[in-house]
Amino acid sequence: LKAVLARAALISAAIACVVGSASIQGASATPASGQIVFVTNRAHNLWRYAVYSIAPDGKRHRRVGLGVPTTTGSDPLLTPDGRKILLSQNVVRIAGVSGRGLRVVVPEEIYVANGSISPNGRRLAFTGTADRTCDYDCEYSVYMIDLDGRRLRRVGSGRDPSWAPDSRAL
Repeated sequence: LKAVLARAALISAAIACVVGSASIQGASATPASGQIVFVTNRAHNLWRYAVYSIAPDGKRHRRVGLGVPTTTGSDPLLTPDGRKILLSQNVVRIAGVSGRGLRVVVPEEIYVANGSISPNGRRLAFTGTADRTCDYDCEYSVYMIDLDGRRLRRVGSGRDPSWAPDSRAL
């Protein structure tokens, strides 16, 4: 628990160094990459968010050019090896940490609420619904898909999936 709290404090401090009073809409970090990615409206425009990368010491911050508009509710996830970013904003997209190679992972007909990358970095489990007109109170299911966009399958009902440490089960 101490390690988790220390990591959370480090992420918060590093982001605060860069964004000041701007709004932050999610952050992700992995030890392998030595970086933190987050979504913010750093330009203080309430509707224009962007993905940024920063080192844990608050240096080497830069905007990650994903080439898609980003809004509130976008949650960036780094793969465990720190090489790719997943951005979940109703549709899940994946790109290299440079922002290159952007592509859709989850078919656009599925509304994605949140996700979790497997510890081995091969699959994504997420909460979603096929009813894109649905608001918060709808029937969500848990899905699993390979990060290359193959083998999408519904694995059950529920929300907020998390992986077993060996990546074999949720």
